[in-house]
Amino acid sequence: MSKVIKNIPFEIDITQLKKDLMIKNQVDVQKLLQMVKEAEGLANPRAMYREVYITEKSEDYLVIDDLQLNSKILRKNIAEVDRVFIYVITVGKEIESWAKKAQGILESFWAEEIQKVILNSAVNYVYEKLDRLIGSEIVSEMNPGSLVDWPIEEQVKVFSLLGDVEGEIGLKLTDSFLMLPAKSISGIKFSTESKVKNCQLCQRDNCHGRRASFDQKLMDEINSSY
Repeated sequence: MSKVIKNIPFEIDITQLKKDLMIKNQVDVQKLLQMVKEAEGLANPRAMYREVYITEKSEDYLVIDDLQLNSKILRKNIAEVDRVFIYVITVGKEIESWAKKAQGILESFWAEEIQKVILNSAVNYVYEKLDRLIGSEIVSEMNPGSLVDWPIEEQVKVFSLLGDVEGEIGLKLTDSFLMLPAKSISGIKFSTESKVKNCQLCQRDNCHGRRASFDQKLMDEINSSY
């Protein structure tokens, strides 16, 4: 059965945010502070997760609840374990609606960045909780759509495994497999012998959500094993 987490605590580091946005003008600083205060009063990050068991493994897929997750890299990373956690995390519709009302290009950009900070903070909170539940010294995660090998279409299966995601936490999956609110993340966490993040296999530069550096050696090792 899926579990729901509402009112996830989050933190916005004003000093770091000003640095990231390169804001020095005092007028802009005051406007940013006002926006952060508004966001803190409205944001309500939520998450949904479920402990599941793998019933079948092939060379390039896993089966959970009769649903086939297609990814050679995911299969390789989840080598011997059968117990994993499926999850989704979102900033919430309230903060997304607030961001859409921002006036002008600059404030709209700031609103987007504030949402990213809130999401990253919520992700850290949920990841810590799931890591404790997994109970392993080393825990890794992968996210559908972050790698070509595990395409965004696989979002459907994640949502299906969790149940009524939209009804429980207001997170909707569109016909093009995108999540609304857009500042959301889905994925799978599992115990491994060595730390693995799909960011290590992604060569995209300047990604705000990057949680690990690209690892060419790891990429070569995975490619050579196929």
